[in-house]
Amino acid sequence: MIRDVLVDFGPEESATGVDFRDEVHEGTVGWCDRRGLHRVLRNLIDNAVKYNRRGGWVEIWARTENDEITVRVSDSGEGIPPGELRAVSQRFYRVDRARTPGRGGLGLAIVTHMVQNMGGTLDLRSREGVGTTVTITLPTAP
Repeated sequence: MIRDVLVDFGPEESATGVDFRDEVHEGTVGWCDRRGLHRVLRNLIDNAVKYNRRGGWVEIWARTENDEITVRVSDSGEGIPPGELRAVSQRFYRVDRARTPGRGGLGLAIVTHMVQNMGGTLDLRSREGVGTTVTITLPTAP
């Protein structure tokens, strides 16, 4: 599924100059809400591209371990100021409205809610000017 989502972003990869990398380990399988996970991945990758810089990169890493699937989406983008890390998962919140006009939306609020509904967790780490990593962990079975 991860590679399918990345194929969907082919035009953005060309237009933005952002390089996509995937490191999906063999045997990364599990149970999930397929439509929900697809939406989560699209949202995370879209944010990673949208808040990146020309020539930057987006990496998607996935592995199954200890009855859990871990998926990490990292980027070399703008990063999030430390004081705003908690707020970005609120509906309609944008870090800097002046730099990102028209980019507000449900974003990480939907991602967080959907991951929790699938029995998982979400961890957000970011360094301003360096990039952001979002890690989701999901159970491999219902």
